[in-house]
Amino acid sequence: MLLNAAVICTGVFGEERPMGKEMELYEQWGFVEENILAHAAAVNSWLSGTSPESVKWPLDGGYVTSDSALQIAQGVYESLGKKDGVKEWLAACLLKILKDNQRWLKAPELIDNYPEATSRLSELSGRQ
Repeated sequence: MLLNAAVICTGVFGEERPMGKEMELYEQWGFVEENILAHAAAVNSWLSGTSPESVKWPLDGGYVTSDSALQIAQGVYESLGKKDGVKEWLAACLLKILKDNQRWLKAPELIDNYPEATSRLSELSGRQ
């Protein structure tokens, strides 16, 4: 991460930029990626029909702890409410968006290392 920030700081034309701004961006990306993973795991769990307490947080969490992952899961469950066909379809669409749409660096992201956070996508696509 530090090496990537240093390379970005050199710029396309070799002009120097302060490293602080680039490190801020990397910290924001880490925060965003951990939150995306936590929300994906919660939506995936809701689709599986399990309780919010069963959502396992796989990280030691630089930004999202086990407690905050549980709070995120409880919020997702409250927002989605009782499961029905339409909500299941919409939640699956949301899960796919969480998995695929956050490609800022055009590189693997945190969610790619945790396929269990989006496991319902492959199960749901097999039903078609």
